[in-house]
Amino acid sequence: MNRTCPYISYDYHSTDDGIHTVIHLISEIYREFYMYFVLVFAPINILANLLSMSILTRKELAGSYSNLFFGMTLDQTVVVVFLLSTVIRSSFTSKCDPGQNTIGHAIFTIVARNGMDILRAHASWLAVLVASLRFLMIRRRGFVLPSLCAILIWCFISLLVLISASTPVFMSTSIQLSPISRSCNMSRDIRVAKVRESEWAYYNDCLLLRVTYFISGTLHNGIPCCLLFVLSVLLLRHLRILRKECNSTNSFEKMSSDGRVTKMMTVILITTIISEMPQSILNILVVFLPSGFKANFVERVGNILTTIMLITSACNLFIYLSMSRKFKEVAKLYFFRVVPIAKRTRNSKNLNAKSSVRS
Repeated sequence: MNRTCPYISYDYHSTDDGIHTVIHLISEIYREFYMYFVLVFAPINILANLLSMSILTRKELAGSYSNLFFGMTLDQTVVVVFLLSTVIRSSFTSKCDPGQNTIGHAIFTIVARNGMDILRAHASWLAVLVASLRFLMIRRRGFVLPSLCAILIWCFISLLVLISASTPVFMSTSIQLSPISRSCNMSRDIRVAKVRESEWAYYNDCLLLRVTYFISGTLHNGIPCCLLFVLSVLLLRHLRILRKECNSTNSFEKMSSDGRVTKMMTVILITTIISEMPQSILNILVVFLPSGFKANFVERVGNILTTIMLITSACNLFIYLSMSRKFKEVAKLYFFRVVPIAKRTRNSKNLNAKSSVRS
């Protein structure tokens, strides 16, 4: 079967000089850095996200926004765990060892690969819900934020919709048993499980593959990023109006608090756009551009886009700490409660301060 499409070519590798050669060189240099970056930075990212989730579950921060931020952070944490597992497997396992290339490993590869895309999309849609609720709180007085039960129902339904819409994505991959005797110089023919693109993905002018990338580019990334961009502009406009009202009224403290919350949410929305929009553009371009674009460009810049996702995901904790006074106060209480050494240090500082005042 000819596995080449007019729009997408997965077996095509350009030998032309020019931009393709430069991109290939950059990707080869970046590949080594990317592996070590993920192995070092991903555990730090996971720890930062776990710390954020533990603080967001404190009763002092109970509320709809905290629940939604918890869901976003949980999605991002699972994505990073899948990514770290994939990098460890690809870096430290042998392709010639049958015990490390079983059907179970192949199933995990499919789940991890597709799960990362679905959970990143789910986090983006949760960010859309956060921005929408904040906008409704601003526009409608007396608007009641949804309860925890309503948020859980929304999370479950949105995740179910994303999984259902990603059916072509799952159908485009399959597990095939391939011999490794030739590539590994083995004396006997041994077949191992490999994750390949399904044969029916190339039928009807590669319709399934194009649908797969179109879904990833629009439903997973494009639509939520466009909504986030519009909502970010509206929230920034509200910040400007709020700043003018602060200068003309005496309710500076309340407006300043509302402004900090809106500003923090806007920054989180912008980081989400920065993380997801480039991937959306590339996935949509794969559907329409000539053959070789995926092999020569998309696959080679994928590691750079994943690096951006890791950095923006880890930044959320520092955004909370720097822009939310209540989160910072709860974080301090939680830190001194968990770390006895820090608690003793704080008590000793208080005692020294009291003794110096008495003297």
